[in-house]
Amino acid sequence: MKGSKDGATLVLLLGGVGLALVAAFFLPALHFRGADKSLLGISAWEAVPVMTMLKIAVLVLAVAAAFLPKLQPVRLPLTVGAILMMFAPALGALVAGVYQHSDVRAEIVQIAGTRAPWIDPGWGVIALLVAALMVVGAAWRAAHVEKTSQA
Repeated sequence: MKGSKDGATLVLLLGGVGLALVAAFFLPALHFRGADKSLLGISAWEAVPVMTMLKIAVLVLAVAAAFLPKLQPVRLPLTVGAILMMFAPALGALVAGVYQHSDVRAEIVQIAGTRAPWIDPGWGVIALLVAALMVVGAAWRAAHVEKTSQA
């Protein structure tokens, strides 16, 4: 594959995917305040593990498409899917956190020590935005490198 020979494209792709994985496991997808007003957080992996596993699968496919010539025809759709899936677990965690009858909400209420905690998106979303921009840059650069190599 011509795009995979470009080092900057690979750095952007792998960096974006790596940052998205770090955000899924270690950065808070949700913030909420405890009874003592302390800021608490919960990661996407803790809130919605099945969605996070699906995200990982799509990210792995997007990286595989950069290296496997067999996946070259579906590289762009896999990359777009990876960008969208970066945000799906965080959005799913937010929905589960505000839905009154979810297990995630019950866990947040228990951790917070208050029956009506205020729930906000976590600052891990900022890392996801950066990761998505990196993958968009990798896709744009791969397309640009292919066009210039064909000319």
